[in-house]
Amino acid sequence: MLLVQLALFAGCNPQDGELTEATYAAFLSQASPNILPFTQVGDPVPESFLRVDCRELREDEEGRRLEGVDYEAECTDDEDPIEPGWFYWLDQYAYYVAAGPVVPWRVEAVRNIEGDIQVLFHFETDHIGDSRLGFTIDPDFQPQECVGTETSAQLVDIDGGNWLEHWSEGQTNDAGDPVTLYLLNASSYQFNPSNFGDYWFLDEVRLAGTSFGRFGSEDIYTHGVDYNDPDGTPFHFPAYAEGASPFNDAVYEGEDMAEVQEAISEEFAENGKLATLGKVAAETSPVEIVFEDNSWRPASETDVGLSGFLGVSTNWVKIDPNPDFEAGKSKGTPKFSGEFQIALDGYDAGGFVFAHGKFKIFNIRDDADYGYENLEEIKRAENNTPTCPTN
Repeated sequence: MLLVQLALFAGCNPQDGELTEATYAAFLSQASPNILPFTQVGDPVPESFLRVDCRELREDEEGRRLEGVDYEAECTDDEDPIEPGWFYWLDQYAYYVAAGPVVPWRVEAVRNIEGDIQVLFHFETDHIGDSRLGFTIDPDFQPQECVGTETSAQLVDIDGGNWLEHWSEGQTNDAGDPVTLYLLNASSYQFNPSNFGDYWFLDEVRLAGTSFGRFGSEDIYTHGVDYNDPDGTPFHFPAYAEGASPFNDAVYEGEDMAEVQEAISEEFAENGKLATLGKVAAETSPVEIVFEDNSWRPASETDVGLSGFLGVSTNWVKIDPNPDFEAGKSKGTPKFSGEFQIALDGYDAGGFVFAHGKFKIFNIRDDADYGYENLEEIKRAENNTPTCPTN
């Protein structure tokens, strides 16, 4: 009977891979559904949560600051509030921070009907319970468009050639081997450099992946690539470096995109310039940014598109050489492996979650049995409409 129970448990808890060197930091605002159960019943929030509170409060409001926070030491420089920069949300709320290792009790890897690969990590967190973090990538990502006539058509690459090759240039793993970089760019948008009231989301064909999760009882969603500086000025060059924006002054000084990148990197290296982030850095990995300089793209005659824009990404996945993304189980060696960093925005309460880790996937389950047929292909066949060849 015990053997049957163990077999049933193993069947309900499949392990498709391994996660190593993984950490997380979850900034949970006072309004977070993970914190409210304590405060609503008058219980103290457990000491295991770090306290971060850089709100600018009036003197008569100081009693609202989280106990144990030294505002002058952690949030000011010569009595002036320190600008949080890329951590722009950090001075908007008071936060309880859960941080530490990610030890998954379940790792899932699925190839869905569209061919995307989804990896999900389930883990327990103290005082919060079951949480999960994951990412999805399009392993064959390459933006293309259908070009043709009434009788024939073909797919052609758009926006400057092979995106993954350009993104991955110079990227290596700890062993020095070249890796394929996927920017998790879902939810990314750009402000029109000529009209800040106008903005563009990246369309579906240009999306390489996304990240997602649920931290306790709080839903968290991917943070897109930032094509604007922390004050909202578009990173559109050369206008940004020349200070030519009619709306905001440029946050970063530099004669060109490379110098601006260097200035951004220095700020990240200083942990956002806020001493309070040092509390979190002691518990988890530092945030690593990846730049998308788009210098390889053909020049555009208009502001529309990615040409001329600098992107700052905190959401990425690096895949080691020779991956096998087909559904099935490997024999000994991983089907694919790599490293990820994900940054997630809280949906309900203005929180933020960072996670970083390395993984190996040995089994990819096929979701085709639960998918759906491609309606576009069905209608094209019914109407004898030309289709573009697949890769």
